[in-house]
Amino acid sequence: MGSFFSNCCKGDPADELAFEKGLNSYQQYSTTQQPQCLQDAIQSFQSCLDLRLETRKDLAARGRPESRAFSEKIAKVYLNLTIALLSQYEKQPTPANLQRLAQIEPNLFKEWGTDHPQNYVSILYNVATAYNRGYIQATSQLPPSAFDPPNDTSILNPTELFSRAYARFAQILTVQDGVTGMTSSMRGMALSGLAKLELLQYQRSRSPSAVGDSHALDKAISHFKEASLSFSTLDEDKLLLRECLESLATAYYKRFDEVVNSGHNHEDLGMSIKHYRNARRKYNAQRDYREQTTWIQCSHHLAMALYNRYEINRHNNHLEQQRQGLLTVGNTELSANSAALKDLGEAREVETEAKQVLDALSEEDMISTLRLDDIKRNVDNLLGVLAEHSAHASAQSSRQPSPAPSSNAHN
Repeated sequence: MGSFFSNCCKGDPADELAFEKGLNSYQQYSTTQQPQCLQDAIQSFQSCLDLRLETRKDLAARGRPESRAFSEKIAKVYLNLTIALLSQYEKQPTPANLQRLAQIEPNLFKEWGTDHPQNYVSILYNVATAYNRGYIQATSQLPPSAFDPPNDTSILNPTELFSRAYARFAQILTVQDGVTGMTSSMRGMALSGLAKLELLQYQRSRSPSAVGDSHALDKAISHFKEASLSFSTLDEDKLLLRECLESLATAYYKRFDEVVNSGHNHEDLGMSIKHYRNARRKYNAQRDYREQTTWIQCSHHLAMALYNRYEINRHNNHLEQQRQGLLTVGNTELSANSAALKDLGEAREVETEAKQVLDALSEEDMISTLRLDDIKRNVDNLLGVLAEHSAHASAQSSRQPSPAPSSNAHN
């Protein structure tokens, strides 16, 4: 007979004792962050689960129905074990720890079935994020962890990790707003999670000889767009919205820069500029180092996109003048229209502001600490190019008759 029945007359059954021990150990871990407390909690919850599953098997063998209360007890121990395993993976994000989580969490949602308890959505999101992190690790070809056994064939492969992460993010979107804590912000986070996975899939499919999975890139843009509409303008959503807008801008830029013959590359470049601008406006005036780092990167990406559009408009203007016979045979200089010059001016202004922040960080000897050496080099290089083009445009303008002053020049 199972342990539940053999212990029911001796005070609390063994499974209840193990469950209480698990709760106490996890509470101690939450307070002390001692790894041993977490291990004790996982071991106790697993012992409780084993006992309750044994009891379930005994009931089935005896042809006795399982009470709702007992089913809820099994779901409860699955929930607490899943939370503990998520905590373990957060502390030690190894494939072996993720594998153990992967063995437990599907059973939790199976036990819940169509029930959506209050923590349903948050657990879904945390599990999806864990698989997403595992997918990034698995595809980045990092050296194996000392925590993982060698040649462990049970470890999830990248395809499985991608599918599980994608399925869990998508599962969140099936929950209606207001149900079990589901909010518009959580919907946006799930949509962003899907979009980031699709962007990773696109990036992983690229090679020197292949364009990449443009369908995945199209889906990423679609999901980022939808996500950006899910976040509010309130302070608690500001960071989420900003990250979403920057990711959307990056996705548009990739489609402009990397997908040939897409038919809308110039439109994609314009959308990239629009969203980089919007994201850049959402940074706080008082920035810490992390905020400064991401602001510099966003500014540089915006300046690069503006420079690209300047080059396109400048070249197209030259071709149009050439077609109309307005360029003399000896004039090989590419003239620029007002739209191109406006982009050039904004690009230089944005990159100059990024340079000023970088220079201040250089004085604090923080460039290497913040790993900004490459971005500083890129900013300096682009500023040099922009300065050269600005000087050339000014020289061309000085040889032309000055335009009549506009009455709204300062508006």
